[in-house]
Amino acid sequence: GTYSTVLASETGSNCQGCPANSNSPTGSDSADDCSCNSEWSGPNGGACVKACGPGLKRSGTTCVNCDAGKYKAGTDTAESCTGSCPANSNSPAASDALIDCLADAGYTGNGATGITGCVAGTYKTSSASASACTGCSKGKFKASPLQIIDSCESCVRGTYNVQEGSSTSGDCVQCGTGTYSTVLASETGSDCQGCPANSNSPAASDTLNDCVGIAGYFGQGSGITECAENTYKASTLSANSCDLCPSTSDTGGLKHQTVNTACKCSIGYSGPDGGASCVNCVAGHFKGVRGTALCADCPA
Repeated sequence: GTYSTVLASETGSNCQGCPANSNSPTGSDSADDCSCNSEWSGPNGGACVKACGPGLKRSGTTCVNCDAGKYKAGTDTAESCTGSCPANSNSPAASDALIDCLADAGYTGNGATGITGCVAGTYKTSSASASACTGCSKGKFKASPLQIIDSCESCVRGTYNVQEGSSTSGDCVQCGTGTYSTVLASETGSDCQGCPANSNSPAASDTLNDCVGIAGYFGQGSGITECAENTYKASTLSANSCDLCPSTSDTGGLKHQTVNTACKCSIGYSGPDGGASCVNCVAGHFKGVRGTALCADCPA
């Protein structure tokens, strides 16, 4: 830890000490023989500065951690860590490599492999994580990217979605005609229930009452009823009541009739089917059957 440049020295006081944090071998005769100690850096015989290893930076004569969002791979005397994490990522304190930079929420990956945003239909809640983005569950979708929470929207009642990671409501499949579903965010078409007999519903129906009577039947939901005798209903997707035949016509005892021509002129009346123009047989004439037949003369 000392040296002397004096030739034929007669006293040990000529042995001078090396600079702080350096040392020299026994018998050294020059300041250049003084080299910095381990973890210190500088020219031989000169001032030695604290050297800090990976993940550390110099603060005076000590080493402290690199700040979060920074990293340093080598050993040097710098008072700052020059490696900065890419956008949308961060690293813990004392990081020593680019791979320590991990994606923020809404992003995936690390600094070494690349940081990418979560696409529409996915989300990621964790920060400082390279984990993959999570897809929206079945029955849901999300059109916006970079989601940091599970904000996936539910497919509406009357639809279902069997896919994960959907990015559009177009992936929500409508229940077919004649069925309905009351389930929000349905994951399966089996939630689409069939309408009661003699009723129908439009696609994407979301309640039992969307099932309405077909032709010859009226009502909705669980209250589907056939048209009674002497009535008819032509509309095929309606809860409307059945229409009455004109008073001079009838359906001949038949029910659930679907057209007005089922109303035929009653016995004793004549005219076209539909009943609106049925007229009674005049005196001296008769008609013993329903329908369009003419009134006949009474026999002599």
